[in-house]
Amino acid sequence: FESITDEHQGIFTIAEEGTYFITITAKDHSENITTYTSPEIRLDMTNPEIDVVFDGGETAYNDYYYNLTRNATVSITEENFDAQKVYIDVTALDIAGDAIDEAQTIEDALNEQLHTAEEWSSEGDVHSIELAFSTDARYTFTVYCSDIVNNNADPWASDAFVVDHAVPTDVEITYTSTPVTEIEDGGTVYGFYGTTGGEGDEYVAITLQAQDAISGIDYFTWQYNREEGASESILEQSLPATIEAEPTEEDPSVYTAQIILTEALADQLRGSITFYATDMANNSSDPFADDNYVVVVDTIAPYMTVSYSQANETEEDGKQILNYASEFTATLTVTEANFYEENVVISLYNGTETVKLPEITWNAD
Repeated sequence: FESITDEHQGIFTIAEEGTYFITITAKDHSENITTYTSPEIRLDMTNPEIDVVFDGGETAYNDYYYNLTRNATVSITEENFDAQKVYIDVTALDIAGDAIDEAQTIEDALNEQLHTAEEWSSEGDVHSIELAFSTDARYTFTVYCSDIVNNNADPWASDAFVVDHAVPTDVEITYTSTPVTEIEDGGTVYGFYGTTGGEGDEYVAITLQAQDAISGIDYFTWQYNREEGASESILEQSLPATIEAEPTEEDPSVYTAQIILTEALADQLRGSITFYATDMANNSSDPFADDNYVVVVDTIAPYMTVSYSQANETEEDGKQILNYASEFTATLTVTEANFYEENVVISLYNGTETVKLPEITWNAD
């Protein structure tokens, strides 16, 4: 005790954590008694501890891409817990690295939830809350906490993860090889290609394209299908094939891939390409069928034979001569998967000049 005239001060220090009530009784020699009881006193020198566990019910694609809402349970171990002292910083970006429009709204809503005591459940000194990340974005977040006497927890920072519910968009196809010729028939364009359409055994190069603003495109799945009514000698259908997508330099959300039809697929093709895009979160677009453009690959020359009605055959100077006393018939047989009458040119020469041909009737077998 330290005495100053009639005032006497006693000082003691409590250094061990705990909850205390101090009771003091003072009595003089005349048996005058004074008592004092303190309010509850808490001594807390322990920092809160933060732990975050994701529920694990969502399937991750490509390591950290999710096509469902991702739920995280935040647990704070702290005897003197105050929900108002828990905060979260959230980054929510698109594939270009820009904040999505809803980024600030997401962070504000999560902090409001954290600061609402009724949202927490407690078991002893462990206090838990579940946070949902449902908006499509590329996320990272950090949780901060302090207790009522401002002991600070070590911040808990998440690894990056992506939530993407949306399918790829703007699916389109471009034919990058130049056809030998193009014909339009009934609103459908037929592009005719041969080996001159590419290099070596390449027939035609085709670029597939799609857009995904959050997770990006993982791969394309494509298939060739023969045009209805085309010759059965032409390949009917190819097996579905996948090809990896690559981002374009102009826009990181736009992805492309190039497929090349070669002789390894078939010598002749007459059909369309159907494909769909799958993003990194395993969302797939609807199949895109380019029904307005038919790829015709034809590397086989037409096979033609000519036969005549019965004639009196003679030979002069080693040349065969067919002799008729009346009209005769010539029958042309053309074997060609991509047959067009106008592509058959027939000339009739009478020895001095070319004369007009009689009407030709074609029959398809």
